[in-house]
Amino acid sequence: MFHTIMFSGGANYAAAFVGCIRYLEHIGLRHAARRLVGSSAGALIALLTALGLSSDEMRAWSMELAEVHLMNKISLDSALDLYEMCGIDTGEHLLNAVKATLAKYGFADERDPTFKDLAQKTGNDLFVCVLNLSSQQFEYLSVDTTPHMSVALAVRMSMSLPVMFTPVHYNGNVYVDPVLGRNFPYDFPGRTPQTDSGVLGLYVSGTRTNTLKNPHCAFQGFILALMAVVVDQSNNHADKHAFRMVNVEIADCAAKFDVATMAFTWTPEIISHLAKSGYAEAKRVLQDYANPASH
Repeated sequence: MFHTIMFSGGANYAAAFVGCIRYLEHIGLRHAARRLVGSSAGALIALLTALGLSSDEMRAWSMELAEVHLMNKISLDSALDLYEMCGIDTGEHLLNAVKATLAKYGFADERDPTFKDLAQKTGNDLFVCVLNLSSQQFEYLSVDTTPHMSVALAVRMSMSLPVMFTPVHYNGNVYVDPVLGRNFPYDFPGRTPQTDSGVLGLYVSGTRTNTLKNPHCAFQGFILALMAVVVDQSNNHADKHAFRMVNVEIADCAAKFDVATMAFTWTPEIISHLAKSGYAEAKRVLQDYANPASH
């Protein structure tokens, strides 16, 4: 039985995790994990999991999010923002979308729920991985380390892809997406060789295939292509095989569809394709857990 689930980053492709969650529901392990750990877009999926959303609810949420423009179109003004604020987009739409999600799924009465609020209401511990540029250290935000911090702000920090989004300034420090070294949050607090048997890692790979083919814009495609190489190299150093690992290969989706990755725009067909890929890979890796005697 898994007590911890880790979610890698992957921008839109993190929708594949909806299929993974669906398979966990199928084998009766959906609510076994009480610790949810995420980096970048994976932090958002980890939050949905912590809130208790079913795979069907996650799918519906994905479709709702597809109608929201989380990132402004790149223009001359955004180029000036890059120079003045170190990012093309302020991330305001993204932050508001996360707050709206919290309000819809259990926190309508709380103005800006904290990690402590989330833990007390759900019984789940959310760990959000971020990169503190000021200290040049990767950090995990949680009820243990930052109990009074806004959950929405933490997720916004973790999704602050350098250049694309402005960094977040918090308590005198500057925070960005941990994509450059912890796109997969494998070194979360409390993880030991003795506990790895209860850890499940969900990861998407193959994201670099389509970054320069029909990109949302030439500049965005260029940045994403560079990031993809860095992410692949950094993940090679992660000890991902000491625990159970579901590695969803999404290169076929990247090749088949023109996914506007950083604009967070996709279609029902794309979401369905990604979810099916996630379900199939989770079933392949976790089929032994389908036998009640194994868990």
